[in-house]
Amino acid sequence: MSVAVHFPPELSPDHSDTLRLRRCYDDEYVEDTLTVQIEKLLHHNKSSTVYVFSGCLSLSSEPLAASTAPVVCKITYDKSWIDRLSWEAFMYHNLHNLQGQVIPRLYGYFEKEDFAGCLILQHAGEPLETCFEDLGDLRKYAAVHTILGIEILTTRPRLGLILWKR
Repeated sequence: MSVAVHFPPELSPDHSDTLRLRRCYDDEYVEDTLTVQIEKLLHHNKSSTVYVFSGCLSLSSEPLAASTAPVVCKITYDKSWIDRLSWEAFMYHNLHNLQGQVIPRLYGYFEKEDFAGCLILQHAGEPLETCFEDLGDLRKYAAVHTILGIEILTTRPRLGLILWKR
């Protein structure tokens, strides 16, 4: 599987209108191409060389209206940040049971070796602009519940090794 990321001229980090990348971490063999139409630059930190965009994801073999989803794309052209995005994708992959419920769904990690990396995630809304202490009780409960869910999923395999290893 591959992805074609289409940029409006004013938003392209490398001054091209399309970035084409191959998928890493495929769970199944799929020949389709995903298409992302970039709509807005959400964040760019020049020291990290990561661009965060919002856009619309579609499967190229489906009619546009039938299979679109709002997404966030993290794109970098820096080798050290390519490795970091790859690690982030690996962590999302390991937390697949929580995707779409308490963490954004991972649509895939795509890479052109030593050139660019692109992590595509479900757009989960606007970032919180407040600290934990100022959240209402319901949001605090949801945040703690999410953290506990991640902790249980990430420690379960290690607990099994500890309990059964002799």
